[in-house]
Amino acid sequence: MLADRYNLRGSSVYEPAAAHHWYRVVAESRSGSAPRAMLTLARQYRDGEGTDRDLERAQEWLHRLLETTAQNSTLRREAEDLLREVQEEYRKP
Repeated sequence: MLADRYNLRGSSVYEPAAAHHWYRVVAESRSGSAPRAMLTLARQYRDGEGTDRDLERAQEWLHRLLETTAQNSTLRREAEDLLREVQEEYRKP
């Protein structure tokens, strides 16, 4: 995936903003069939990498991922863990 190339640290084409753009294109165009792109978008929003830091948007992408993945999916477990982290951070004053 093109987004992965732009997201690879140390790569000659490393460009977080471009990676963010392409992950969003994939996640929004595949109607829920791109859970890895959704998880990466959530991480980028949480960390402010390639985009502004936005914990609400991170949660939105994680909820979308959870709605579309199987209960026993590894990506789902990662999303659940990340959602807990984001929610804890969001609650901090």
